[in-house]
Amino acid sequence: MRSGILQASSTQRWVFCGVILSAAFLGCSSGDPQEEEPTTDFTYCDARVVIEEKCLRCHQEGGDLSAPFFLETYDDISARIEALERVIRNGSMPLMDRDLEPEVEPLTTAERELLLEWLAAGAPEGESDCE
Repeated sequence: MRSGILQASSTQRWVFCGVILSAAFLGCSSGDPQEEEPTTDFTYCDARVVIEEKCLRCHQEGGDLSAPFFLETYDDISARIEALERVIRNGSMPLMDRDLEPEVEPLTTAERELLLEWLAAGAPEGESDCE
C-alpha cells in the first residue's frame, strides 16, 4: 500500500518539491535582509578626499564660515553619520547660497554617491593612514 507523497499526482509532487526547496533556500538566509549592514569598498581614505575638497572649507577650525562642528578627523565624521547622510541626500550641503571666493562647488554625482554609499555602510575606517 502506497501512502503520502507516493500517492500524490505528478503535479502535486512537483509542487511539494518546490515548497521544500523554497523552504530550504529561505532557511539558508542569514536573517532579515533589511537588518544586514550594507557593504562598500570605500573607506575613510576615499571619503576624506571629497571631504577635504568640499567640506573642510567651512567645517574646520578657522574655516570660511563658523560651522557648528568640525569634520577634520574620522572621529568627527563617525559621530555624525546619520546627519551627514541626511544633508548629503537632501542636497542641503555644501551650502551653495553663500557669497564666498572662490565660489562653493556642489558635490558631483560621483562624490555624492561615494559619500552616501560609505556612510550607509557605517563609514568604515579602513587603513588608519591615508597618506
